[in-house]
Amino acid sequence: MAMIFIKLFNMSITAGWLILAVIALRFLLRKAPKWLPCILWAFVAVRLICPLSLESAFSLIPSSETLSPDVVRYSSEPAIDSGIPAIDDMLNPTISGTFAPAPGVSVNPLDIWVFAASILWMTGLIVMLGAALVSYLRIYHRIHEAIPLQDHVWICDAVSSPFILGIIKPRIYLPSGMDEKQMQFVLAHEQAHLKRGDHFWKPFGYVLLAVYWFHPLVWAAYTLFGRDIEFACDEKAVKDLSFDDRKSYCHALLSCSMPSRMRVSYPLAFGEGRVHERIKLVLHYKRPAFWAVTAAIAVCATAAVCFLTDPKADIPVENADVSYSDGIEAQDSLYDEEETEPAFGELISINLAESSPDPQAMFSTFGLSIHLPANSNWIQNTAYMQPDENHMEIDYHDTILDADCTLLAVRDGIPALPDIVYDEILEETWQGTTSAGQIVYIKVQRSADGTHLLATWDYEEYQFALLADVPAETDDIGAIPKAMLNVISNLE
Repeated sequence: MAMIFIKLFNMSITAGWLILAVIALRFLLRKAPKWLPCILWAFVAVRLICPLSLESAFSLIPSSETLSPDVVRYSSEPAIDSGIPAIDDMLNPTISGTFAPAPGVSVNPLDIWVFAASILWMTGLIVMLGAALVSYLRIYHRIHEAIPLQDHVWICDAVSSPFILGIIKPRIYLPSGMDEKQMQFVLAHEQAHLKRGDHFWKPFGYVLLAVYWFHPLVWAAYTLFGRDIEFACDEKAVKDLSFDDRKSYCHALLSCSMPSRMRVSYPLAFGEGRVHERIKLVLHYKRPAFWAVTAAIAVCATAAVCFLTDPKADIPVENADVSYSDGIEAQDSLYDEEETEPAFGELISINLAESSPDPQAMFSTFGLSIHLPANSNWIQNTAYMQPDENHMEIDYHDTILDADCTLLAVRDGIPALPDIVYDEILEETWQGTTSAGQIVYIKVQRSADGTHLLATWDYEEYQFALLADVPAETDDIGAIPKAMLNVISNLE
């Protein structure tokens, strides 16, 4: 659940930039048709829903991942990447100082805090959805004695303002005693809601609000979205009315206006929203010019390109510091133009202080992506070797334990292990989860003198083993299996 919360947290931040842009564009497009802001809010919904996004050179989103799951779980110096250096420089020293793990600990403090935050988030989500259910049941109880007037229009003595209730089979509920002239305007407005599908979109917006209740900009977006759909329906209802009829429409708005404390309980109520702004819009309504509509649509399209796409990620492999064990001079790229991957048996060393390599690109025939934590303060001097298509070896140095480590991966076979006796009393079992949600158990063994460590686990047709030589005085060897949890979390 913590990883889900981190993903939603990052999505809320990228959506937050779009929400700020939409708020600004609402002001710039105040002369445009009122349905256009609703399109912009649809863009916000896409940002909040879709976990993936295309990359674009035109993107104005500073960072697609402010808080990395790897940073939360494994980093010895936790930090955010907001995409704005000034913010990072201001916050990261505090974050690193507060959440940096002690050497050898098995769980990062930031990981614990994120887990606690995920529990709080789930609690808030349940409360929000529960409040909506209670509100719906209260309204449903009040209208149980309503009587039909005409197709999907009902009259009820217990309601004081017209509204729509229902998603699959929506009904318009009117207070009894409404005069025929007012009823004509009210039905025109509510029918506009039904034609636009607002009886579905507003509850859907509330669900998104419940999911992202922790983000204040999402609350602002939901509030403004509610106003904009009312403006759009008012515009649709009065566009063919005379000025006198528009004045009568405004009188209907005033007579059906709702107390602010009740607006949350009434979905798509005729008298909800900022009634004085709606009256001003109705009385001063003019059909927008064609050029104004065209320009507004172009602005919306530009906003989509700039805020529905993520910034292009740098490809660190191309500029990695590369050296080959056979003495070949380092090159600017890992491979020459004619060769797409190194030959079997070739050793490749990557300086992780500058970049993090992608083993999947280098060893595609092996069939797995294997990622160590991309943190030079923890993992250094990494070297990859693939003797053949069924074996892989990764050597690295763990700076937390000052240990030389070798990770072996074998497909359809068993890794070759040294003849070392391990103490059963010192045996531990760690649990990891792959990117697909599969649980993997790591068996961690240690020799009696404490200097030899072995971690083993299975994944599909692959067998993994990690060998490490650690100082005898090391009590907490958590950094070793912790690095393997990173490997497991990236297995697909």
